[in-house]
Amino acid sequence: MGANLKLKGLRVSKGKTQQDIAKVLGISETAYNMKERGYREFTRPEIKKLYKFFELTPVELIDIFFADEVHAKGTKRTKPA
Repeated sequence: MGANLKLKGLRVSKGKTQQDIAKVLGISETAYNMKERGYREFTRPEIKKLYKFFELTPVELIDIFFADEVHAKGTKRTKPA
């Protein structure tokens, strides 16, 4: 599941609208919509605001915003020869 779907699911589960979250981030609802749908990326300051607003744990933060990147790079470790 991509970050956009995870974030939307979190937002909806908390009963928040896109307008609510856009206000927290200090951006327009249209800009937030583009970010939530994956057309634009969130900035680090925006991710930090979402982390605080949703009271995420570090693991939840990584799962939402960075898990796809981690898995794309591969997480298998090989034993040294």
